[in-house]
Amino acid sequence: MLRRRSAPGGAGGSAPALRNAHLFYAEGAAFTLLSALSMSLTNLFLTRLHASDYEISTYTMLTQLVGMVFLIPLALFAGRLRSKRGLLCGVLFFIAACFAAASCAPFLGSSAVAVLVPLAALGSGSLALYTSVWQAYFADVIEPDAFNVTYARRNRVTFVVNLAANLGAGALLSAIALDSGKVRMHQILYGVAVCCALAEIVVLLRIRGGDGARQEGKLLPELRRSLRELLQSRSFLGFLGAVGLLYLTWKLDGTIFYLAQVQYVGLSEFWLSVSTAGNAMGQILTVGLWAKLNEKMGFRFGLIFGALGLMLSPACIILPFAAHGGARMALHIVLRFFTDLAFTTIQLNVLQDLLHAVEEKNRTMAIAVYTTVISLLSAFMPVAGVALYTALGASEQGMARTFAFIGAVRAVTLAVFIARWLRGRRRAHAA
Repeated sequence: MLRRRSAPGGAGGSAPALRNAHLFYAEGAAFTLLSALSMSLTNLFLTRLHASDYEISTYTMLTQLVGMVFLIPLALFAGRLRSKRGLLCGVLFFIAACFAAASCAPFLGSSAVAVLVPLAALGSGSLALYTSVWQAYFADVIEPDAFNVTYARRNRVTFVVNLAANLGAGALLSAIALDSGKVRMHQILYGVAVCCALAEIVVLLRIRGGDGARQEGKLLPELRRSLRELLQSRSFLGFLGAVGLLYLTWKLDGTIFYLAQVQYVGLSEFWLSVSTAGNAMGQILTVGLWAKLNEKMGFRFGLIFGALGLMLSPACIILPFAAHGGARMALHIVLRFFTDLAFTTIQLNVLQDLLHAVEEKNRTMAIAVYTTVISLLSAFMPVAGVALYTALGASEQGMARTFAFIGAVRAVTLAVFIARWLRGRRRAHAA
């Protein structure tokens, strides 16, 4: 079966289940605010401290390396715990400590960037570690029949918070004229992010359930067993191949999308936040639609629309080049709003697809392997995108050609997801 049907009430129906669902909504809000005010603003923070392109790219690379190095060991450790809640609280406390220390970096004068880069990378990379363990914990706590609707509602909350955080942070930073004032505001926003991490710990401690049997045995044999079973699982390898291709083509524009927005579309800090907020608004408006589509057609069908949106998204860069000035910015923001409407399906459905593809005993390790692969692609594909853009001339015309190529490659990804859904449908009918 490829569908998860929700119980009445959306969270299993019982009072404890509903309470846990509401606590996860609050936890999602705190985590989104933490991420939006720390990791999402770090590139701008480094720019205001006059970091070089190399230093900014180093931060991005280190962030991904933290995930790649620690994800699988953390998954092994998490699998040996009766409940993952304590580990999640520990990771959050470490994140809070990293960003609290990073907020003090500007006081170090010429050494500010050298201190901020590793501290922010450790904090940002640990957000991925938290997400990996959280996904397994969420699946432990929430009943399968309530998973789809509870996860969808949590995503709606996170989209609203992300919208408000981007608009608020963008407005605050744009209202300050001097770089020194912007640096102080970044320090304040880091401080708010630290408070969000601590509040999230309090919320997690109130969630009940998620306790299970501990995995026994030695670490290395257990690692070999889990990896062997995953590598022999056709369903997991099929999932990893399809989603890996999705992220490979998606992350190609991880850096050049920002460059195109700033250098060629002409977006300022404020209009960047408006563009991001418009993206979040579209996801808020459509998350319920995608959740209902999952109920009716299955989550693999919804992922087709996510791949379609990614294939069409280069249009929001290429088509505005035909306009000028304010019209170019307006056309970009409108097109991005529409091409990103289906992005929600990736956030909503990939985890459900993964949980369907593996046995429960290998769930935590499978999430770690998947996240490690995604981190690897997120680290190197943006570099490949910049290299392609440079090879094509590093100009407006070269940017258009780069995004045209990316759109063509993403068409292959769309075809893979259509074929995967059709194959699953045929097997379901055959059964």
